[in-house]
Amino acid sequence: GLAESKAREAAKTGHGSPEVSIDTIYRYFPTHIFGLDRNAIPALIDAEFQAEQELCFTNPDIAGLIREARARGLRVGFLSDTYWPADRLAGLLKGCAPDLEWDFLFASCDHGTGKTEALFRRYLEKEGLEAGATAHIGDNEAADIVAASKLGIQAVPYPQAGPALSAIFQRETLLFNLLCAPTADANRLDQGARTARRAIAGRAPAGKPAFTYGTEVLGPVMTAFDRFVADRVAGLSGGGRRVAVAFLGRDGLLPLSIWRVSRDIPVSYAEVNRRIALVGAAESVEPIAEMFRRLRQMNLPMATSFLKSETPRMRHYFKRQPGGIVTGDKFAEALPKLITKAEISSLTKRVRQQVLAHLRHAIPDFDACTDLALVDLGYSGTVQKSLRTILDLEGCPRRLHGLYLLTADDAFRDLDEADTAEGFLSATVISPSAKHALLKNISLLEQMCGDARGSVLAYDDDGTVQREPDPRPQSQLDLCASIRDGAVHFAKDYASLTAGAFADCFANLGISASWTGALLARALLLPTDDELLLLGRMKHDVNMGSQTLASMADPQAANAFALAGPLQAAFSIRRPPIPMWMAGSMAEISPLHGFLYALHGTGHLPADIVGDASLGGIDVVLIQANDGHPLTIPCYRDGFGNLRLHIPLPGKANITAVAIPASALPPRGIIRGVALQSGDNAADAMASPQVAIVPPGDLRALNMTLDNDLIAGGGGDGHLVVPVPPFAGKAAVMTVTVSPLDGLRLLALAGLA
Repeated sequence: GLAESKAREAAKTGHGSPEVSIDTIYRYFPTHIFGLDRNAIPALIDAEFQAEQELCFTNPDIAGLIREARARGLRVGFLSDTYWPADRLAGLLKGCAPDLEWDFLFASCDHGTGKTEALFRRYLEKEGLEAGATAHIGDNEAADIVAASKLGIQAVPYPQAGPALSAIFQRETLLFNLLCAPTADANRLDQGARTARRAIAGRAPAGKPAFTYGTEVLGPVMTAFDRFVADRVAGLSGGGRRVAVAFLGRDGLLPLSIWRVSRDIPVSYAEVNRRIALVGAAESVEPIAEMFRRLRQMNLPMATSFLKSETPRMRHYFKRQPGGIVTGDKFAEALPKLITKAEISSLTKRVRQQVLAHLRHAIPDFDACTDLALVDLGYSGTVQKSLRTILDLEGCPRRLHGLYLLTADDAFRDLDEADTAEGFLSATVISPSAKHALLKNISLLEQMCGDARGSVLAYDDDGTVQREPDPRPQSQLDLCASIRDGAVHFAKDYASLTAGAFADCFANLGISASWTGALLARALLLPTDDELLLLGRMKHDVNMGSQTLASMADPQAANAFALAGPLQAAFSIRRPPIPMWMAGSMAEISPLHGFLYALHGTGHLPADIVGDASLGGIDVVLIQANDGHPLTIPCYRDGFGNLRLHIPLPGKANITAVAIPASALPPRGIIRGVALQSGDNAADAMASPQVAIVPPGDLRALNMTLDNDLIAGGGGDGHLVVPVPPFAGKAAVMTVTVSPLDGLRLLALAGLA
């Protein structure tokens, strides 16, 4: 690339055109750094040409058009902006399509001029043609369409992917290098996947953003996963095995759709969700109680829906709770006293029988099969492991084989010996820490892949599904359906593309897995603005016997986390309520926040860059009624260069305001925000995801200027007075963040004397 740039710059300076040949480019190539002399240049050119031949392929649309035109007696040829001379260019064409014929071939390097300069005119003169009697087909607006049209040549644009896809490719390359550098396939090309995506995107319907997303982003991911599933299913056959394949609802709907447009092998759709599987597999109350710990709040209808049972003890328990609501942790702790062992046994037996009835209903050859392959997005194999227990308890021996897009591999360490589980994107492809970041943001993928109907509530006696009402808005269901349609379109168009001369870019599953991991990581961790507008307002249905919807992206909540402490702490927060798509939430604050989140997720964000660095200590005044109590607090500089103050507040002291001396503040600055968190103690408060923001209009200034959020007069003898709103915990921490203006850079202390 550098040698080519220097050669073109010299050519432009020397004779006014940047067109150069491959021989000219290699004059600028630094052979010495590889221990080679200049005599090696011909061999290097030959090696590059051989690589080019291996990467080139025939466009079936254009090849068919050429053959048809020649059959009608029309003269057909090629004009190309290229550093390969005509003889080499002819070799590339024949290498792709040996039977291809043409009447003329113009390479820009042979003529010292390109299509935007004089190559079209040179072609007309040499061929003795009138411009109006010729037509040119090309995919570059400037070189092929505008340049040809200026001379009166009929220009026919060949559709290609827009510039937005190129920007996505750049982001994918970044994520590939961050995620896959330790793997054996780190420096391998993607086997033509981007070229296929460009070709399919160029032919896809325009003006449908959701469909386009499905075609350009989700379709390649799920098509690659489909090839993995097909390969592993084929490997299970033989040896007297009778294998049935079941895609698990609801998330398995899109993988199922892609399977069905890609091949005629019959498969089934089995709707067994995590909640039902866990209840059916429970032999005691403890596994069920553990599920409730994941819920922020519980009420009687939720408990009844989950347990398929309502006891007098449960009714009485919820009546005693304020508003009939209790935390999931508290309900889990009380559950062993609310339901007896006999009631649990009766409940789980009934659910197991319903699950078996559904499997027989959904999978025609269930009773005849020896092995059942379960296909799902992943992640910990909860349904597979629960089904193992259900089948064992009901005396239905079947080997179970989980085939997942993404796996938390350590969760399968206790898998039954006869069973198997494999993730396309396993720890051999993506490191466990990076995979953890993907799983934290996986709800977005689930919504796009999943069924547009409510989750399974129970089953009828014949195994048909009873569904919960679906709380998601119809607009979201329509959006996800359009995305799935686009993904299926990619799979269908890809099949037709590879049926011609295009090489199968998903054939090497190892290389395909690495690039698929990068594609998925890019989509989940580093979304574009267009994707945020398209997907950010979606909701995630919690689906734990409730009708609760959680925000997918919530930039206000994410910004509150960022104001309350170091970015890495904000990125790592786990306790609810947090946005289901934290990467999108951070990206909505700013592209930089989104980029830093992606670096953090892949393990490449140094803590000392985005962390809070010490600036020393200052004295603030805690105001209680008419009294003031001095308190020395540490102050910090955050990763964006802001001043950050953490002020601990005792709950019983009735502190009404905090006075911050102007001497501790920048001469001019912007108040980025004032956050308040509470808990049992200061450390607990700092870890709380419940962040209250004090409105800027509530702040006051004494002997300094405060105009909305702009302060002036820092460094003087005034004070910034911040009110303390009521809080429920035993302690609280107020965090004040101020951005210095006028280019002031706050330098952290490093223990210097």
